[in-house]
Amino acid sequence: MIDRLRTIRERLKYSPAKFLNSHSEGDKKDIFIFTSPRSGSTWLMELIASQDNIKFVNEPLHINRHKGLLTDITPDWSEIYSKKNRKEKFMNYFSRILNEELYVGQQKLKELFNGEFKFITNRRVFKILRAKDLINYFEDEFQIQVVYLLRHPIAVALSLAERDFEERVEYFLNNKEYIDQFLNDDLVEFSKFILANGSKFEIKILQWCLENLPPLKFLDNKEWLIISYEEMVIEEENTLDKLYKELELESLDKLYRQVGIPSRTTSNDQAEKILNKSDKENIIKKWTNKISKEEEDKAFSILDKFDMDIYQRGKFTINSKSDFFNN
Repeated sequence: MIDRLRTIRERLKYSPAKFLNSHSEGDKKDIFIFTSPRSGSTWLMELIASQDNIKFVNEPLHINRHKGLLTDITPDWSEIYSKKNRKEKFMNYFSRILNEELYVGQQKLKELFNGEFKFITNRRVFKILRAKDLINYFEDEFQIQVVYLLRHPIAVALSLAERDFEERVEYFLNNKEYIDQFLNDDLVEFSKFILANGSKFEIKILQWCLENLPPLKFLDNKEWLIISYEEMVIEEENTLDKLYKELELESLDKLYRQVGIPSRTTSNDQAEKILNKSDKENIIKKWTNKISKEEEDKAFSILDKFDMDIYQRGKFTINSKSDFFNN
């Protein structure tokens, strides 16, 4: 009975997306953002969805999307991270979304009432915080453009620890297929030790490593667009230009307006006022005020154990010479 009521609720929630949006397949690939929680993914998704022709699909792999009877995925994190048949279930689930049979994570009454509802679209942007080990599989199954979004692991870990959620390490360690593909015995034992004995902060760093180990060290990234949160903050205009060109978006001015950057028609006085609102360097460095030198050293000792060089000690932006860019 409860599942039936939840199903009715979910159908009602997304009925505007089903009945008021007309979606047709365009000639550009749908965009899949893969990232970790607390990495600026909502910001990036909303940036891309600022285009008139693009609608969003927000966190389709969150367990809340699977309450009720709309999908065959159990609303439990072990199903999302660990179950043996997760890959097949995910592909079936995403096929239903792409075929306009399922409308989870899409436009609701909120967008309708605030004037942001898209009535006619021909492209989608997905925000996906889980299943980064399956990115290449998604690419093989669907015609998509992958955007891989990174943020400094210490900033991510501190944000997660402050909110006391996203406890996921045990699910990675219960996934035999993940372990066989990406971990050796030493890393398994190391991870179990940190999980049992580490601080909340250290466990969040470990989680970041386990989440990002496949894309950073194992998967084929040649067709991906790589973006970092730090780049979005301190190189805002360059990032918008990159998104516009690489994703073949329709309007650069709409990207600018979404983040408050003046368009080409804005006066110089207005532009100076807008661009001087914040110290961008301090935004990406502010996590240093929340952590001791000892904690920073512990974080990098965990990253070093996984041979992660995408972020380095004393640096706040991604390492352009990382092995990741030679995959």
